[in-house]
Amino acid sequence: MSEQPQIRFEDGAAYETYMGVWSRKVGEDFLAWLAPAPSLA
Repeated sequence: MSEQPQIRFEDGAAYETYMGVWSRKVGEDFLAWLAPAPSLA
């Protein structure tokens, strides 16, 4: 079995370019699922 290469980010800008769109979409759904108090969201 071969190992998958790891993707690492050394700076926030690179992460934002690669994952930002998905992080925001998933984050909104995740916060809605958690149902935090409005002052915490």
